[in-house]
Amino acid sequence: MGIAYEQLRANEGTILIVADHASNVIPTHFNGLGLPRDILGTHIAIDIGTADLARALSHKLKTEALLSAVSRLVIDKNRRLDQEGLVPHVSDNIEISGNRGLSAAAIAERVEAYYTPYHGAVGAAVAQRKAPVLISLHSFTPEMDGVSRPWECGFLYNRDTRLASAAIAHFADRGLTVGDNEPYPGTHYNASMDRHAEAHGHPYLMVEIRNDLLQSQADIDSWATHIANFLDVKGIV
Repeated sequence: MGIAYEQLRANEGTILIVADHASNVIPTHFNGLGLPRDILGTHIAIDIGTADLARALSHKLKTEALLSAVSRLVIDKNRRLDQEGLVPHVSDNIEISGNRGLSAAAIAERVEAYYTPYHGAVGAAVAQRKAPVLISLHSFTPEMDGVSRPWECGFLYNRDTRLASAAIAHFADRGLTVGDNEPYPGTHYNASMDRHAEAHGHPYLMVEIRNDLLQSQADIDSWATHIANFLDVKGIV
């Protein structure tokens, strides 16, 4: 069926980096989900820049990272199994025809092949750490539905605000335009961190970076340094 995730620096470090939307791969037997090939390079298929950022941050911090190896269009790893959008029918007004009319059995096959192994790996990586800290990496578009998104980065959270509140202040103090639970509310879009961090009392940082700021290796390295510096200030690294 394919590979569900990519693992870097297995078992290294206290921090665990996760990237739920790091890949635009659609396994061949899905026939591209009926989409034009150029769509796979856009934000509806992948959080642009997060795979390279995860790799750079894993290298800089010498810590483990787990990256989804299939597109969010196949199955969205940052959704609960009972949550709308787990297998999206439409994304940013683009219809995903290959996801229409799926049977419960077809969705269950995707869960078994891609969702469960990924979350199993994340859960195992968290469990083997004595005091884990999770970093969840995402990116967002400069505009959505005709509305400009001015934030350069944002930090999402549900109930646990420990690291998010500190990060919002830290990044704003450095002259960045920072979203507080923007551009998406972490009270709704926080499934991975709810499951692997909040449910166990582990601190986490869910980072959103505007994807036009993740275009070059210099961009990637700069954001990796920003995040690493924040973790250093907080005494986490």
